[in-house]
Amino acid sequence: MHEYPFSIVEHEYFVDFIKSLHPTFPIKSRITVRKHILDMFLDEKKKMYEYFKTLACRFSTTMDMWTSNQNKGYMCITVHWIDDTWCMQKRIIKFMHVEGHHSGKNLCKEFYDSVLDWNLDRKLLALTLDNASANDVCARGLVEKLNDIQPLVCEGIFFHVRCLNHIFNLVAQDGLKQISSSVSNIRNTISILNSPLQWSEFMKCASECDGLDTTCGLSLDVPTRWNSTYIMLKQAIHYRNAFNRLFLCHRSKYHKCAPKDDD
Repeated sequence: MHEYPFSIVEHEYFVDFIKSLHPTFPIKSRITVRKHILDMFLDEKKKMYEYFKTLACRFSTTMDMWTSNQNKGYMCITVHWIDDTWCMQKRIIKFMHVEGHHSGKNLCKEFYDSVLDWNLDRKLLALTLDNASANDVCARGLVEKLNDIQPLVCEGIFFHVRCLNHIFNLVAQDGLKQISSSVSNIRNTISILNSPLQWSEFMKCASECDGLDTTCGLSLDVPTRWNSTYIMLKQAIHYRNAFNRLFLCHRSKYHKCAPKDDD
């Protein structure tokens, strides 16, 4: 999660921490840790590979790309299916670093090689992707490749499924543009309140508002995720009287970001 290397197990502070918990615990080297983890992965992969061979159903897949804080591109491929007891199942079959440009052609190759590795190329039903243009190229390339091996359902007409959540996000983001100035003011204000001094001033103002529940909290949104913006605005509306009192008592400090009455 934090992208620490295997060598973290040999760091002097990490070793001291482990010894403080269990002085006689044998510290393994990074080579040993890496080997154990990879052996576990290969063992679990073999079990899953054999299990997939027993299934007669078709698999739907999802694929997504994102960039780490080290500016490296990663791809995650998940397969979804309904088992013999009619329960929906899903497993991540690939999580890997993708080198080079994330073009539709490269994405197509990486996905195709991955499903071949798991022997799922003849069992695919659909692939869900977001609406990036590179994904359109990727999907068309995959339909051509997979139809050459064994025809897809309806020859792949329904193979490419566009992510509904991504579509909702695009629609919501377009609507949020109409109130972008108000959202920006509220976001800036909450950002300022993250410091302990400003937060204590805000909570003092909130406590002076009769009947106001001060346990709700305030959270900053992730601008690319409309639902987090909705939560931020909902919380800000809850504390509206507290904000008004804060701006009244500390006008000089917050006048640049204080929402207007129209907001």
